[in-house]
Amino acid sequence: MLWNTMFLAVGIYGSSILFFQEPYPVNADKAGGWALTFKYGHHPEKLYGFVMASDRNKEDLVQGIGWGMSAEIFSTKNINEPAIRKQQLDKLFSLLARYPDEEQENLVKGIYFAFDEGITPVLNSSLQDDITSRIYRAN
Repeated sequence: MLWNTMFLAVGIYGSSILFFQEPYPVNADKAGGWALTFKYGHHPEKLYGFVMASDRNKEDLVQGIGWGMSAEIFSTKNINEPAIRKQQLDKLFSLLARYPDEEQENLVKGIYFAFDEGITPVLNSSLQDDITSRIYRAN
């Protein structure tokens, strides 16, 4: 009987944590851009066409695309190997170049958002320095 009572108490406590814990605040449009990127990220022109045809917040959708690109490209298991790291960075920047210039700022915001605390998949934060140096080198 004591074990049943303790089990019930722990269950109620655990459930209350689930119901009252605040989720990480990600808006639906940004998450939508992330999801679209996993399906169409290899085809930026088509993906951007979806954004332009949408009645949703285009700025957030584009940031979601940047977030999705980062998540897809940098969640590689061997990302710390120099050759793979360079290859994936090259892939990111070749995809970025295929988007209109006026969207670059929001794409980069989305890329950096992918490294925020609480965002999954958790990416190697040292990649941010590599991304930043490549952005400044390009400008």
